[in-house]
Parts: sequence; structure tokens; C-alpha cells
Amino acid sequence: MDFGKPSTATWGTHARLLVDMNRDGTNDVALLWGGNADMNTRVVASGPINDTSVVLFNVWNTQIEKGSAEPTINYILSGYLSTDFNLDGDTIYSGRRNDINVLLANVLLHPKNTDLITNFIIWQQLP
Repeated sequence: MDFGKPSTATWGTHARLLVDMNRDGTNDVALLWGGNADMNTRVVASGPINDTSVVLFNVWNTQIEKGSAEPTINYILSGYLSTDFNLDGDTIYSGRRNDINVLLANVLLHPKNTDLITNFIIWQQLP
């Protein structure tokens, strides 16, 4: 199945974000909601049990495990991990190309988040 095609059937409501990549008035690409770092049933940018903290702790703890005496939030964690929301092969908590902005954008742009709140929860939808 190609979930990038808007014609591919999905279960639930707002399972994907439809995007007009060519700016011609047609939604020609469908994007899945990224940001579920702890692989539970929800995407949360801020508030209790949020995915932002999971990214920070993974970046921080990896440095500690590697023996860093002074861990930094600017460390880039390499690999296609659950914390790599834009799937570029790097988990970045702070700085250019960071994954936290992807998480926050997904939460703010979700069609059900009509009040644009940062602690809105995107719930997983399974049949």
C-alpha cells in the first residue's frame, strides 16, 4: 500500500494530512502524522507524557552512555529511530532541522485541533 497516495483508503478520520505539493488546487500527496516517539497510542507535543521529552531523553542518555561528561541538547543522534520524525536519519532535539518542530507542526496542523493548542493529542486510529 502506498499511504502517500490520497486515493489509498485509510481507517478513521484525518488519518493523514493531504497536501497540495504542486499548488494547483489538488491534494496530490498524503502524509502520515509523525511524532509518536514512545510508540504508544498518541502524539503529544506538550503536557504530561509528551513525545518532546522522549526525544530529549534519548539524545541526552545516548551521550551519557557514550561517556560524555557534558551532554548537550545539540547532539545529533544518528539512525532511523522512533525519535526521527522527519525520517532524515538523524534525531535532533534543538537547532537546525530539529525533529521537535515536526512534532509541533503535526499537532498544531491537525484538523481536529481547531483551537491550535500545543497540548492537543493526536490519537492512533486502528481498525
